[in-house]
Formats: sequence, structure tokens, C-alpha cells
Amino acid sequence: MLAQQALDRRDKEDRTSVGQLLWEKVTLGLALVRMEKGDEAIEHLDFANSRGMGWCYNIVPMFAMAGLIEYQYHEAMKISRKLERQEKLSRTDFIYKQYCKSDPVNQFQIPAAEAHLAMARVHLARREHEDANNLALMAFKIADGQ
Repeated sequence: MLAQQALDRRDKEDRTSVGQLLWEKVTLGLALVRMEKGDEAIEHLDFANSRGMGWCYNIVPMFAMAGLIEYQYHEAMKISRKLERQEKLSRTDFIYKQYCKSDPVNQFQIPAAEAHLAMARVHLARREHEDANNLALMAFKIADGQ
């Protein structure tokens, strides 16, 4: 609700700030993903991801990609048929590769930790325990500032 209010206020008061719009969109998208309102979240995350690069706000698309991985994971876990779930989970691979290419040294600490942790969940869902553990440990080290 607060993220939506911030976006609405921005639309009324400051329509010229691209950076602020990107932040409001990614914030709302991430909140909706965590509330498991993925259909609403995807629009905001896609917007922040596609329009964020090149505006000196490269951290915004990093948050958006981490949110998109989490979104795909949550959507896949709603599917009971194993083959369909695995197919849905495979969409995370592309987003994660895109994330790693965009931030190869994990310079954006918080979204990097979020992206690696979300992908660890994907590996866990696939029963790829070693990969899941390695990514979870990486996420922890990044979040811890190592």
C-alpha cells in the first residue's frame, strides 16, 4: 500500500524524475512479489528492468532482476505437475545469467544477495543441493559484506 501511494504521489507531484519513477516501480514490484501478487508485480518489475539501464540507476534493474527470479520461483512452486514446474523454473536461468552478466562482481550488494538467494531456492526446488548451498553461502557472504 505504501509503495503504491509513493508511486501515485510521484505521478501527481514529480513527473519529470525518471530515477524516482524507476525506484517507485521496482519498490512496488518487489512488494507485490513478496505478497505473492505476481501478476501485478511483473508489470512494475519489467518496467524497472527494461528502462533502468543507462539512466545512471543501474542498481534499479539489478533489484528488478532479483525480483523477477523470485517471481518465477513463486509461480513455479504453484504448479503441481513436475515437468511444467521444471519448465517454469528454467525461466529463472535466463534471468539469473542476465543478472550475473550485468553485475559480474556483485558490486550491488543487496540485489546481488537477493538474486543469488532466489536462485539458490530454484536449485533447491530442483533438488540440486550442492548448487543451492553454494549460492546461499555466496548470498550470505555478499550480504555480510565479504
